[in-house]
Amino acid sequence: DDTARIANSFPGVALHEQGGSGIPNAYNCGVKLASGALIAFLSHDDLWTPDKLAVQTGYLREHPAAMYCVALAKFFLEPGCSAPPTFRAALLEGDHVARIMETLVARRELFDLVGGFDEALHVAEDVDWYARVADAGYPV
Repeated sequence: DDTARIANSFPGVALHEQGGSGIPNAYNCGVKLASGALIAFLSHDDLWTPDKLAVQTGYLREHPAAMYCVALAKFFLEPGCSAPPTFRAALLEGDHVARIMETLVARRELFDLVGGFDEALHVAEDVDWYARVADAGYPV
């Protein structure tokens, strides 16, 4: 995995390696280390469109009451990769509204209000976080 080398090739990118402590822990560490008013996540196996951040930060600027927004996602397999037998091929067709962390841009204060990710969870930490956001009265 060339994530570290690629990340370090971009000026202004700060890479903090934790080594196997789990996704929720990495997300929480990223929020803690981030210095901006807005938080966004990009995992090693995801791609953003060139205008993703501009569109979403523009939306949040124009809608100051909105605490976060999500974007459409397009799922794909790299050429030569095969899907597991349980994979739903319909996911590869079209764009999907996806409440996954890689489509999120959120105000830092939302994390202050609802907390971070449950580090005891090994899966669905994003589902748990979005449920707490909704319970706190912040719909998409």
